[in-house]
Amino acid sequence: MSSLFSWTPEQQQAISERNKSLLVSASAGSGKTTVMIQRIIELMVGVDAEKTPISNFLIVTFTKASASDMKNKLVEKLLELPADDFVLQQIEDVDIADISDLHSFYSKLISTYFYELDIDPVYRIVDAEESVNLKNKAITKLFEDKEKNSDENYFRLYDIFQKKRNNEALKEIIFKFSDFLNSINDGEAWFENKIKEISVLDLNQNVCASLINDYVSNSVREDVLECEAFAEKCAKLGDTVHAEYFEEMASALKVVNKNNTYLVNAKNVSEISFSRAKRLPKEFEFMKDEAENLKTKIKKNLLNYKENFVSANEVELLAGVKSVEKNLIDLFIFTKEFNAIYSKLKKDANGLDFNDLENMLCKFCKMMRFARLFVKNINIFLLMSFKI
Repeated sequence: MSSLFSWTPEQQQAISERNKSLLVSASAGSGKTTVMIQRIIELMVGVDAEKTPISNFLIVTFTKASASDMKNKLVEKLLELPADDFVLQQIEDVDIADISDLHSFYSKLISTYFYELDIDPVYRIVDAEESVNLKNKAITKLFEDKEKNSDENYFRLYDIFQKKRNNEALKEIIFKFSDFLNSINDGEAWFENKIKEISVLDLNQNVCASLINDYVSNSVREDVLECEAFAEKCAKLGDTVHAEYFEEMASALKVVNKNNTYLVNAKNVSEISFSRAKRLPKEFEFMKDEAENLKTKIKKNLLNYKENFVSANEVELLAGVKSVEKNLIDLFIFTKEFNAIYSKLKKDANGLDFNDLENMLCKFCKMMRFARLFVKNINIFLLMSFKI
C-alpha cells in the first residue's frame, strides 16, 4: 500500500514483515506510533493477503491515553482510504475494538471468566489511596500479632532494620519485597532459588559475597581515581609532597579490584595501610586542608570496608552467611503473612489491585482451554509500550 510518508528501511521492515513476532524498540518521538498505525492498516486492508477486520486484532498499550490516541489515529488513517463497505465497517468498529491499556484488558478478561478465577463478578479496582490504607492496616495487624506473641524472629528483624526506635524501615522493606514478589511469575519459586544461591558455603561462588565484592571493588576504584586526580593536581602546582603521597595511597588501594575473588580482596583490604606524609613546604600550605579532607575521607572509607563489608576470617564469614539466610527466610515468611492479611482485607472490600489483575491473567493463560477460546478470533496481537 502506498504512503506519502518516507519510511526508513527499519521502519519499512517493521511495517511489512509478516508471519513472525517482532520487537520494535525506539526512542520517544522516533515515529513508533506512526509505524504501528501503518502496519495495522496494511494488515487490515490487505497487501498480498486477505483483509483482516479490526475485530480480529488485540492491541494493548501502556496507558489509556495511548489507547485513545491509537483509536483516533486509526480512524483518521481509514478515512484516507477509498470508502468501500469493508473500510466503512472498520471505521464503525474501531470504537468497540480490543484496543486498550493493559489494565483495561486484564479487567475485561477477568470480568468475562470470573467464574474460573473464583472471584465476585462485581469486583472493583482498589485505587492507590485505598491500597495504601489497606496495606497499612495489614502491616499494623501483622506487627501487633508478632509483638503480642513475643515472636523472637520479628524482634530480631526489628533490631536489624529499626531507625529511631520504630519499625518503619521494616515496614517499608516488607512493602517493597511484597511488590517485587507480586511482580514476577511464581515469587515463591524465585525466592527458593535465590536462597540456595545465598546459602552456598563456597564464598567465591556465593551470590552475596559476589555482590559485596563488586560493591567494595567499585568503591575502592572510585577512591583510587580521586587520589590520582588530586595527585595530578598537586603535581601541576609543583606540590611534590602531596603528589607523591596520594600516588602512593592510590597504589596501595589498587590491590583491591574486581578481578580478585572475595576472599582475596577481603585479605587485601585488611592489610592496606598508608605511610605518614612528609613535611609540607610552606609555599604549599594552601593545599593542606584539601589534602587532609581527602586523606580523612579515604581512611574513613577503608575503615568502613573493613568493619562492615569484608573479613578475612572465613569462620566468621560462613556464620554470617547462615545468619543472612535465616533473616531472609524470616523476612519472606513475614511478607507472605502480610500478603495474606492484605488479600483478606481486599476480599472483604470486594476489591482487586493491579497486581491481582496481572496474577489472574497469568493464571488464566495457564488454563489452556480458556486461552484457546479467547484467542480463537485473534489473528494479530500488538503490545505497544511507550515506556523507554
